[in-house]
Amino acid sequence: MTRTTRGPVAQNRRLKEKLLAKGCRGSNSTLTRVISELILKALASANRDRKQKKTEFRYLWMTRINGLLRKKKVSLNFSRLCSKISKEDSILNRKLLAQISTLDHSSLNVIWTILQNKNPGGGGMLL
Repeated sequence: MTRTTRGPVAQNRRLKEKLLAKGCRGSNSTLTRVISELILKALASANRDRKQKKTEFRYLWMTRINGLLRKKKVSLNFSRLCSKISKEDSILNRKLLAQISTLDHSSLNVIWTILQNKNPGGGGMLL
């Protein structure tokens, strides 16, 4: 039997894999088997970390808000602040509160005073 090399189909597949491994050093960018293993690992890591990034950002926002509350010496922690905000039917979420806490500290004081006064109108707090 003669040896077949699969011709242009396999060459195109290997070329695509090689282009995906562009930027790698050593045999990771030249050897076909190593490249295919590297690509599988990279795609798996990318998929896992895309999901993990959401969790990490949530923890970051919680840490920022809690840190500012401690710095301001408010008798309140993050979980109590979130429960008060959810009771007020507010449109504020963790991400917005973290943005406010890093960019404009005085706005968080305004939010805190509104939550303490418990808006007598009963409507949602729109900030």
